[in-house]
Parts: sequence; C-alpha cells; structure tokens
Amino acid sequence: RLDPIRIHLTQGLKYLQANREDVTTYAGITKARFYTTTFLHSFFADNKCCFGIFANMGLGKEEVENDGGWQQWLDNHKTDFGNDKAIFDGVILDSDPNNPQKTTVTHWTSKFEKGDKQNPL
Repeated sequence: RLDPIRIHLTQGLKYLQANREDVTTYAGITKARFYTTTFLHSFFADNKCCFGIFANMGLGKEEVENDGGWQQWLDNHKTDFGNDKAIFDGVILDSDPNNPQKTTVTHWTSKFEKGDKQNPL
C-alpha cells in the first residue's frame, strides 16, 4: 500500500528538480503543495491525511552536530526552528463531520514567507 506514496514522493522531487524550483524559497516549496494535493485526494479518498514540506530547518546530521546530536539540538530549539530562513507549507485532508462523503482541504503555512527562526503558523 505504501509503494504509490514512495513513487509519488520520488516523482515530486524529480518534478521540482526538472523545473529548477528553488526549494529554499516559499515560491519553490508551494509547487509541492499543488503537485501533492490531488494525489492525496485520489489515493487516500475518505481517510485523513496530510502533507508538509519544510525548508531551511537545519535537521541534517551536519546541522545537529554542533549541538551534540539530535536530542541536544531538539532540547536547544524547543521554541524555534534553528534557522532564520525556516519556512513551511502543508495540506490537511479530512472528511466533513456534517457530510462524511465530502472531503475538506485545509492549507497551512508559515507566517513569514521569507523565513523566521520562530516562524508561526
């Protein structure tokens, strides 16, 4: 059941690369939302699901090394994302509680499109 998700994510990365999208920018990461929303709706149908893309978050092994590893990085950044250019964009699909045959789509994003270490929803 998960193979279509793997294929979709791989194709999504290829799509972003082929279009030379700068995924360090808000304009670049929103392309993933448009590509993914229709897949989520088709594949998950009446199930709850979500998709999020986060950029400039500093979560690679090389970024957390200076803090002493993953756990220490998390402990040091309980109220921020560890980078002043942190941005994110996401989609949540759910069924309408008043009409289970109807799917609702909610979009959420970071407040500051150019990034902020404490970028709120």
